[in-house]
Amino acid sequence: MSNFSVTPNKVTCISIFISIISSAFFTFGEWKYSVLGELFLQFSILADHVDRSLARFTNQSSRFGELWDDMVNKLIKFFVLLGMSFGAYRQIGNPMILLLGTIVIFNITYSSFLVSFFNNLKKELDLRESLAIMPEKKAHISGKPIY
Repeated sequence: MSNFSVTPNKVTCISIFISIISSAFFTFGEWKYSVLGELFLQFSILADHVDRSLARFTNQSSRFGELWDDMVNKLIKFFVLLGMSFGAYRQIGNPMILLLGTIVIFNITYSSFLVSFFNNLKKELDLRESLAIMPEKKAHISGKPIY
């Protein structure tokens, strides 16, 4: 791919579009479309891994690329979960499914953003220790720590 002037950020954009296609298939709520949605989801995940490898291989890694890739990972989850929620609603017909889907989407997306925020903050501040609220406890057997 590096010989075709394809940049890692372009591959990242392609993975977004593939995940939107995946989401569209999931919204139909039928098993045959769900299988197609899953196939496109796998292609989206593959493209997401290819962009990172391409960036390293072509020496095009950048802080923006890392942040963009991180954001796209969350968008992929958002689109796919949204499509799955609508598909489940079309199958079952109960509006409670949409409410539960919204709660799941919010929780997964929000927790992903929090983890990314703290990881990026840790990188920016060049911290080695954890930013966790609770201190890490290591298990000990006969006075020796287990790692």
